[in-house]
Amino acid sequence: MALRHQKCGLLVKHVLDSNHKGVTYWYNRSNKLYTKKRLNQEFLCFEYCAEELPKEIRELVGHCTVNIRITPCEECRIDIGDLITKTSQEFLKEDHSLREFFEILSNHDALQSKNYYAFGSGRLFPVKPPEDTPPPVPKELEKWKIGCVDKGARVIGGNAGVSAPAFVIDEKAGIFYRDVKLVDLYKRFKENSNLMSASIKGMTLQFCGC
Repeated sequence: MALRHQKCGLLVKHVLDSNHKGVTYWYNRSNKLYTKKRLNQEFLCFEYCAEELPKEIRELVGHCTVNIRITPCEECRIDIGDLITKTSQEFLKEDHSLREFFEILSNHDALQSKNYYAFGSGRLFPVKPPEDTPPPVPKELEKWKIGCVDKGARVIGGNAGVSAPAFVIDEKAGIFYRDVKLVDLYKRFKENSNLMSASIKGMTLQFCGC
């Protein structure tokens, strides 16, 4: 997923820098792109062959043709002032686009630095975990516990009992498997029945035609 996000981020940056110079944008490296002004309708669909792309992108996508389509969405147009004028628990709960925008906005600089990747809603993980990252738990499963930053827009109690918008940042962690083949991982499960029953209890695992 981190590699896919990196590809998307570089491709969109290349398109905007080449055809919409000076535009301010925020991109979640997936399917949502916010811009400060409307983009020129003539430059929203592109097709690039590998030779037309910068070296950094070619090394990621290989020798292939890349198609990029940016589709304007009027329904996702937002007004930052709405967060102030309509602040309520119900408003933030219903207006997902506004909450999503703040998550993308707060992720942008970190993702541009290439030192972090986004996973899940508002969570940022380091591309290279710190050297003091806890070891795999349990060791046989090659699991890693990696710390992350969890962010999100919330409504809190303000002065005189008036609700106020707030941006909350919390420290959390996620469990990831190391980059190992599924068959190799299954062998480790099979070699230790106790480990297998504890980790995938209630799940039936079958291999057909392997």
